[in-house]
Amino acid sequence: MHVAPLLQKSSWQFDPLSALIGAVAAGVIAFFLYQNRKALQQLAQKLWEPVARMRRKLQSSTEEKYLSALQEALRGLLLFTPQNPQAIFVPPAILAPTPIPAVLAEETPLQGQEPVDFHHLLDGHSRLILTGVQGTGRTISLAMLVWEIAKVTETGQPYQRFPLWIDLTQVQPETPPTIEALANLAVQFFPQAYPKWIITQLQTSPSLILADNWDRVSAESRQAVAAWIGTLAGMLPESAWVAATDVEGYGPLVEAGFMPVTMTPAGGRHAAETLYRGWASLVPPKTVEAEEDALNTLIWAAEANEGLPELTLRTLHYLRTGDYPNRPVEVMEALLQSYLPVPALGEEQAEVAQQAHDLALTTLLQVAKTAFLEGRAFSKQELQEFVTSILPPEEGRPPKLEGELRKLLQNT
Repeated sequence: MHVAPLLQKSSWQFDPLSALIGAVAAGVIAFFLYQNRKALQQLAQKLWEPVARMRRKLQSSTEEKYLSALQEALRGLLLFTPQNPQAIFVPPAILAPTPIPAVLAEETPLQGQEPVDFHHLLDGHSRLILTGVQGTGRTISLAMLVWEIAKVTETGQPYQRFPLWIDLTQVQPETPPTIEALANLAVQFFPQAYPKWIITQLQTSPSLILADNWDRVSAESRQAVAAWIGTLAGMLPESAWVAATDVEGYGPLVEAGFMPVTMTPAGGRHAAETLYRGWASLVPPKTVEAEEDALNTLIWAAEANEGLPELTLRTLHYLRTGDYPNRPVEVMEALLQSYLPVPALGEEQAEVAQQAHDLALTTLLQVAKTAFLEGRAFSKQELQEFVTSILPPEEGRPPKLEGELRKLLQNT
């Protein structure tokens, strides 16, 4: 019986000549690589550069998209939502406390203030409070810091500091002050961002946290809220913090290490001309026949200490209509008239449409009066009660009047 072998004989055999040739070839290749190592290293870098550039571009693209989207969200907080806020921004005059020296002499003043250029606001103390009365431009100044840091760095980042906007009224001080909590707070204002991505940026880049609405934080919560953000500021040593508030009630922030700086809106001819030229570039004027007279009226109003909101109203009204009333109340009423259309109800309901328009105008004027004289906004309940008070009695009220009135107010 023929039995097949359990192990087949290997077909490979050691060949000394082949081994020698292989060793010589390997040596030649190694010698070549060694002799040309610098050139090969440069070649490798050249081949890798497109890949690295693509990676940087993808990362930069995410950061650029974030910056652009954040700026778009902030534009919605500004009066009349300017397409280019830099065009109409008039930097305020800023006074900061004079630093107390380490060694005091008898003639050393312990208190005082010195001017600070807005464009260098972030060069000093890392925790600031922008204080000013309503109408001084607190929100736009806070927002413009995002445009201020929007400069491409050597590493290709589109900003010098990673910007974050938070609403202090949304802080829940009973929750632990963590970077995750800060990221979630930012997402409440800017839902397009991912919390995990924000956390990574905060941990790897210098940041700028802009905190709005301190004056709307309840008095009983301010101590806890200030301690909460103060702890977070300590957890992010490379961060800069700027809060905006009224001229009172920010003591807890000072205790948390924040330094107050006083804002005074820029006025006079420069403010009037900046606003007019800026808005005219964004909203081309309806007519330029009375441009010089309108600008003179703006300058006159600015020199009479009208605030930036009032000057903005005057400017926009002229650009939209070509008219430039003198009295502020006439400006407000005329502007509301131009923005508030009469409902299209047909000829049969023309009287009802006009009545709804007039009542809506009365309501908006009351809202503006309350904001101007009392420094506060109408609550929903107050608005409801006021509308009810100005409507005719139900028994003699046209059927469509209340609905059209509420629709007009909702659309504004």
